[in-house]
Amino acid sequence: MNEHIKIGNEALSQDDLVGARAEFILALGDPDETVQKIASNRLRELQPQQEHTQKSSKLRRDRPQEGWLGFVGYHVGQRGLVEEVRREKLLEAFERTLPKPRFSDGEIYWWGPPRSADRYRKIRERIWGFLMERREKLKNEGWDKTAILEDVAVINWLVDHLWFTETMEKFFLANDLPK
Repeated sequence: MNEHIKIGNEALSQDDLVGARAEFILALGDPDETVQKIASNRLRELQPQQEHTQKSSKLRRDRPQEGWLGFVGYHVGQRGLVEEVRREKLLEAFERTLPKPRFSDGEIYWWGPPRSADRYRKIRERIWGFLMERREKLKNEGWDKTAILEDVAVINWLVDHLWFTETMEKFFLANDLPK
């Protein structure tokens, strides 16, 4: 069995949905079509269900045009930042307080307090969201799976997501904090 499928399944058994998604995306690049189908099916099963609550609708309306990660200067792709600077921006987004009135109370609540498990999860979710949006866009433009996995933005987001997850896991363990 493909190593990424195996690691993804292990991540699923530990309720690490984001880690599982990352591994299944990597498995899409396997030359074996059976592995690609398994990875594709796993990703389809993991697609988050949209919440249609009044609270989430209000939070979406409160969001500014530029999000928190863009505000701190986090950018990827052909004209994006180098890896080291992107990592600094992710840490800044984790540690910094969202400024008022630039961000509404709803947006501040959505991101959670600085250096918190909520902030950690939201940053991971946004990076993953960027990655999936880009993947869908390229897929709709007719790109094949190999080309999508070679796209600079996709690679950057995947690397950043995995790095941020690993770094924050160490942070929460070192400080004996729940995540």
